[in-house]
Amino acid sequence: SADPLPPNGTCRVRIELEIAKGWHIHSNPAGDPDGDHATEVTLASDLGIELVNVKFPQPRVVDRGPDLPPAKYLEGKVVLFATLKIPAAAAGRSARSPNPRW
Repeated sequence: SADPLPPNGTCRVRIELEIAKGWHIHSNPAGDPDGDHATEVTLASDLGIELVNVKFPQPRVVDRGPDLPPAKYLEGKVVLFATLKIPAAAAGRSARSPNPRW
């Protein structure tokens, strides 16, 4: 069971991603903002809850040569931290199945 959501409050959350062996995602910010797609994590909520202040771990920095900025990869188990902003309308309700997207 979950505790009721605090109206106009916040809640810190931990988000774990498991990236398959041999694959990677780009950090945020990405190494090359013009060529790499920074990973973004959002939340779809029917209660109006917002996911803010997503913090990414230190990436693995990969040199791509003298003419390109280094790549910033996240691999394996990736742990992000973020904050949920709870609107007053969600007071006392439970968020059953948030739908994170990345």
